[in-house]
Amino acid sequence: MAKRFEFRLEALLTLRKRREDEQRRIVAESVRDLGRSRDVLAALQERVEQTLSDARCDREGTSIDASTAMLEQRWRAYLKQRVVEQHVEIQRVALQVDLKRGELARRATERKAIEKLRERRLADHVTAAARQERFAEDEVAATVCLRQARDNRRATLFGG
Repeated sequence: MAKRFEFRLEALLTLRKRREDEQRRIVAESVRDLGRSRDVLAALQERVEQTLSDARCDREGTSIDASTAMLEQRWRAYLKQRVVEQHVEIQRVALQVDLKRGELARRATERKAIEKLRERRLADHVTAAARQERFAEDEVAATVCLRQARDNRRATLFGG
């Protein structure tokens, strides 16, 4: 009976799988962050549009004082600045997502290399076990053949 296959790097393979799973979780979290940043941008853009729309409606048929107009203008400028800042934030988060995806790909490659090595070692083990089994079968067959030849010789010598 062949010896059971034991892969010495099984602990390393388990560690690589855990690292890859952890990186996958990190990438998913980063993608959620990117989605939240995009939602914030959409909300800001909607507020800018809403303030412009409100300003148009307020001006129709009424006069507006200078201080109110200035406050509205500052508010719109602030919102537009926030939109620009949010675009920068989205670019930053998107870059982080790309970097983290690259790290995930690297970790997956490391895991696959160990798995491929495991497969090769298992194939080598199966081949060696088959070879040992054939050798044992050949040895048994040779022993049986020798016994039969010995028995046949005795039978011919002793008039069997």
